[in-house]
Amino acid sequence: MSQEKALLSALKRQLKLRDLTCADVANHLSLSEASVKRLFSDGNISVRRLESVCSLLSITLTDLVLIAQLE
Repeated sequence: MSQEKALLSALKRQLKLRDLTCADVANHLSLSEASVKRLFSDGNISVRRLESVCSLLSITLTDLVLIAQLE
């Protein structure tokens, strides 16, 4: 699995563990829910947006990388 896919997979799992939806992420990023779903499915998400979603989860990007490595 590529590093990008591993990060997105870990991010999705963390969202699910916290009962956060794409709508919650969309609201946090000021995007439409469809745009968030597209970001996740395409795997085309900027580091800035990735960090923003991490802040919604109350974790750092470094934490997400470590979580992805453990999974």
